[in-house]
Amino acid sequence: MYGLQFHPEVAHTPRGREVYSNFVHGVCGCGKAWTMRNYADQAVEEIRTQVGGEQVILGLSGRR
Repeated sequence: MYGLQFHPEVAHTPRGREVYSNFVHGVCGCGKAWTMRNYADQAVEEIRTQVGGEQVILGLSGRR
């Protein structure tokens, strides 16, 4: 198992979009219709279903 951590999302990373595309589509096997927006909407709906009417404190890092 290998790991590498860096930030392909920053503007000065050469070919960052290509890195993301390869990971999402090539490694993870997500279809071309996959988008972070679609995933975020799905994840929010799953959380709402799980939590129901309860209240939740959520710490989240990243951008949409």
